[in-house]
Amino acid sequence: MTEVQERSRLQSYFDGTGFERLSAIYGQEECAGFRRAVREGHRRVVQTVVSWLHPQIPFETEDVLDAGCGTGALSIPLAQAGVRVDGIDFSHRMIATAKERGRQAGVPGGFLSFEVRDLESVDRPYNTIVCIDVLARYSTEASVDILQHLSSLARRRLVLTFTPKTSMDYVWRAIGALYARRQGAVPLYTHRRADILKALELFGWTIYREAKFTAGFRSYFCRLIEARRTPVEKQEGAKEK
Repeated sequence: MTEVQERSRLQSYFDGTGFERLSAIYGQEECAGFRRAVREGHRRVVQTVVSWLHPQIPFETEDVLDAGCGTGALSIPLAQAGVRVDGIDFSHRMIATAKERGRQAGVPGGFLSFEVRDLESVDRPYNTIVCIDVLARYSTEASVDILQHLSSLARRRLVLTFTPKTSMDYVWRAIGALYARRQGAVPLYTHRRADILKALELFGWTIYREAKFTAGFRSYFCRLIEARRTPVEKQEGAKEK
C-alpha cells in the first residue's frame, strides 16, 4: 500500500468508524475500562503541553498549528489560555465537532480556527507546531516524512508524541492486528526513540525535554517531546564532524 493509499484509508476511517470510537473516548459522556484509560492518558498529555508552553511564550504574539487536531482537545484549551491556534485535520467529522466544541467553550474570536486539511498541504510558517497522537498512525518512514515537512514550517518549537518500541512489541503487534481485523480499525505503529531523535536532529532540532505517559495496561502509552531550534553554529559544527 502506497503512502497516498494509506492516507486515504486513514481519512475514510476517521470520517467513519474511527470518528465514532474516538468521539466516545474523548467526549463528555461517562466511559470505563480501555476508553477511560485512553481518555485519562490523553488528558494528561494535553495538560502537560499547555503547561509547557504557557509560562514560556508571550501568547499574545504566539501562533500555534495543532497538526492533526481531532476534535480540538488541545486546540481549545490553548486558545482559552490566549494563544492563536489553527487546528487542522483531514477528517471532516472531526473538524465539524471541533468547531462546535470551540463555540460551546466560548473561545474569544480571532484566537481559534479549524480547517479540513492534510498536513502536507500546510505551507505557512508557525512559531510552534504541536502534533499529538498522529505518528502512532504512520510507519516510521512516513513519520519521518511528516516531521521533515513540519520542521520546514516550525520556527521555534516542535512538540510531538510517538509510541516507543519495547521488547514486547511483537506481542502488542499481534494483539493489535487481531483487534484491528475484528473491529475494522487501522493499525497502530511504534517507533524507536533513536529513529525519532535522529530525524529531529537532522531537521535542525535539539530535544529540550521529554515525558512518558502510561494509562491502563498499555491502553495509552506514549512519549512526549518538546524540541527547539538548534543554534546555527551548533548545526554547522555537527556537519563538520
